[in-house]
Amino acid sequence: MFNSKMIVSMSRVLFILILLTIFSGQVHSQQAAIGQWRQYLPFHRPVSVAQSENEVFFSSDGGIVAVAKEDQSAAFYTKINRLSSAGNAVVGYHQGTSTLIVTYRDGNIDLLGPEGTLNLPAIKTTPNIIGERRINHIMTDGNGAFLSSSFGLTRIDMELGEFDFTTLTGVEVLASARFQDFYYIATPEGIYRISLSTLNPADFSTWEYLD
Repeated sequence: MFNSKMIVSMSRVLFILILLTIFSGQVHSQQAAIGQWRQYLPFHRPVSVAQSENEVFFSSDGGIVAVAKEDQSAAFYTKINRLSSAGNAVVGYHQGTSTLIVTYRDGNIDLLGPEGTLNLPAIKTTPNIIGERRINHIMTDGNGAFLSSSFGLTRIDMELGEFDFTTLTGVEVLASARFQDFYYIATPEGIYRISLSTLNPADFSTWEYLD
């Protein structure tokens, strides 16, 4: 038997699939007027999905597509207009600031808010991170966005539009979550957690490993 949570989850997945199907038809039906440029970008393979109250966002090799829930109209965000990079972006949405978070494989980050695009290149450019700078997952909580990555966990203060802390874990962080008074991260080695009241979450030695 399906419980109510399973039905809601299945309904959300079905809704997104319907939007993607409608959107795919819109892409192929769009024609440029004589004398205008047409974009030939690969929008048909979604990589990551997020949603706001009114829109569903999905990233693809070509950029970001925002599909309105009310009428299924689509807006395209690419390097030509709002993005600073392109391809294989992981996206998340912060409700409190009405901001779409776009993260790229090289660690570059765009915050697409009501006032425009704010680029945060620090992860991409810092010499303190060796190896990959890929973001795997985005979790929002309060005024923060938590980015799980190949090198650790990073928190962005979404109200200030700046980095708060980065925890270099020495192991890839696949995802993060909050439950009650703790933050949890999932790694190939297992689960770690830390209390919300911890003064220095950037120090990985303060994180508790759960056997």
